[in-house]
Amino acid sequence: MLLHEHSFTSKSDSEMVIPLYKRYGVDFQSRLRDEFAVYVYDSRLKRLAIARDRLGIKPLFWTRLGGQIFIASEMKAFLELGWRPNWDVRSIRSEAWLYDDRTIFQGVKTILPGRYAIVESDA
Repeated sequence: MLLHEHSFTSKSDSEMVIPLYKRYGVDFQSRLRDEFAVYVYDSRLKRLAIARDRLGIKPLFWTRLGGQIFIASEMKAFLELGWRPNWDVRSIRSEAWLYDDRTIFQGVKTILPGRYAIVESDA
């Protein structure tokens, strides 16, 4: 599928994500420019692709709660879902939260700038 074959129905730039995913698969994020944090669920493959802009302007966090995956631009969004924050002392002491996908809280990960994560369903 070529992008010019897609029928766009809005004036939103986020409408580009789906045709890019259909054309390039998980490499769709390398075709996006500017600042973004986005996810695409592929129901056919039962796969979730989560991506973040190259400069890391838009934050993107994820966690698993009760066997489900939750994604948010701020960790405090998980509070309403029953998440109870616990400090990740090892990550804080080693300053790992500054350079890898760990955060200062246990069980919460971030997508690094310019990277993506794939989560596949067990079902």
